[in-house]
Amino acid sequence: MSTNKTMRVSGLIGLIAGLLMIVVGGTVWGFAANQLGAQQITVPDDASFLAGSSVNNPFSALAQAEIIGHHQQTGAVATLQENSDLLASIGITVDPSATYNFATLGPVNTAVNAAVSDGTITAEQAAPILALRNTANQASGLQAALFTSVIAFGVAALIIGLGVLSGVNGYALTRAAAGTKVRETERELVNA
Repeated sequence: MSTNKTMRVSGLIGLIAGLLMIVVGGTVWGFAANQLGAQQITVPDDASFLAGSSVNNPFSALAQAEIIGHHQQTGAVATLQENSDLLASIGITVDPSATYNFATLGPVNTAVNAAVSDGTITAEQAAPILALRNTANQASGLQAALFTSVIAFGVAALIIGLGVLSGVNGYALTRAAAGTKVRETERELVNA
C-alpha cells in the first residue's frame, strides 16, 4: 500500500472515529442531563453557587452535592448542641467545628445506645441523636450519586474532545494525502 493510500485510509478512519466519538459523547452527556433533570431537583437558595438552578449539568450537580453536605453538617451540629447537656452526662463533648458524618457519628451512636441500655437516658431522649447517623448516611449516598454523575459528564466531555481531535487529525491526513497525490501527478508530468 502506497504512502498516499495509507494516509488517506488513516485519515478516513480518524474522521469516522472522531464523528462516532462525538456522537457517543453527546449521547452520554444528554442521557446524564436527562436523567438528572427528570428528578426535578433544584439547587437550594442557600447554596454557595448556582442557587435556584435545575440540577441537570455537572456544575449544578456539584452545587447540589456541596449543599447537601453543608445541610447535613449544620443539622448534625444543631441537634448535638441542642442535646449537649444530655451528651455531656454520658461523656460526649460536642465540638461545633468538628465534622459530623456517618463515620464520626458511629462512636456517638455507640455511647448513646449504651446509655439507653443502662438506663442513663431514655430512648425518646436518644432518638434525635441516633437519627443523625442515618441522615448522614443518606447525605453521603446522595453526594456519591451526584459526584458519579459529574464523572459521567466529564467522561462524555473527554470523549467529545477526543472525537474532535481525532476528526481534525483525520481531516489533516486526508488533505495531506490529497496534496501528496497532486505532487506525485505533477512529478509524473514533469518527468514525462
